[in-house]
Amino acid sequence: MTVSIAATPLRRAAIVLAVASSSYVLAADADDRAALREAATGSRFTAGTASYRLVPRAAAQPQAQADASAAPASGMLAPAGAAARSGGRVVGRLGGYAIVLDGGPAAGPDSAARAASGGTPGYLVAVNQRSGAPALVAPRLKVFCAEAGRAEALAQASGGRVLLASQPPALVILGFDTPQRALAAADGLRRQSCVQEVQPEVLESFAKPH
Repeated sequence: MTVSIAATPLRRAAIVLAVASSSYVLAADADDRAALREAATGSRFTAGTASYRLVPRAAAQPQAQADASAAPASGMLAPAGAAARSGGRVVGRLGGYAIVLDGGPAAGPDSAARAASGGTPGYLVAVNQRSGAPALVAPRLKVFCAEAGRAEALAQASGGRVLLASQPPALVILGFDTPQRALAAADGLRRQSCVQEVQPEVLESFAKPH
């Protein structure tokens, strides 16, 4: 025997609210991704087979800092559109960082000066041009060199410092003061006779704000 139970007005309202909230989260996530892709007007670079483009209007803030200073937005779910301390809004999270759009010219030429004054950028924000997913660019390069013992020479030629040198295979990881300097050094390193490949270090894994 099948028993049919009519939904009460309260139950119907709860269902409608749940569906509306779910739709809002999905829409906010899609809107945030679209806004980030649209803002990706900076330099292009490659890492392996993937191509990326920098987002000059986005910044990577430590998650605790962004959460502590976030202000409620006008939507139902404040975290999805929260405004961080710098005036932007959190559009995603990667690792321990919040991606803040319109939080300042993170990829601008004054980044090195901000780093020296204590406003270390840490990571640049980029977008994977194939998937549309956001990524963080670290101040490090992975250099694959065919000759052993060239790590220090490569560091000196590029203005970086050796963080790791392993052989074989000859993998050298070079560190730089800022991600901008790492990206700027990549082309020069590719022209070194022993270098087979240079890859900027990229962190890429997307999760919507909670």
